This record gives sequence, structure tokens and C-alpha cells, in this order.
Amino acid sequence: LAAAIGECSQALIRNPSEVIKQNLQIGKHEGSYSEAITEIFHNKGIRGFYIGYGSLILREIPFSSI
Repeated sequence: LAAAIGECSQALIRNPSEVIKQNLQIGKHEGSYSEAITEIFHNKGIRGFYIGYGSLILREIPFSSI
């Protein structure tokens, strides 16, 4: 249980940075990291940073539990 809670907590910070990084890597946002943040927030709001949160949790919790 402690491992699951820890994973959920760290994913709250990790997921937004992963979303931004992946968008920059595929060329979806041209420019800097801060420009990507602004564009994601403008287009999708805060929820845009947490796309894929559920799948990240489902992937990480089994490994941390072991």
C-alpha cells in the first residue's frame, strides 16, 4: 500500500514533465520548454498535463510493489 501511494504521489510531478518532454520530442510544440507548457495549458488546461496518468500508474505500481 505504501508503495502504491508513493508511486501515485511521484507521478503527480513526473507525468506533466513526461507529457511536455514527449510533445517536444515529436515536434508538436516548436520552441522552448516554457512555450510548450504555455501551449498545453492554453489548449487543454491543467488536465492536459495529466494525459496518460492512469496508464503510468498501472505500469509503475506493480514494479514498486514487488
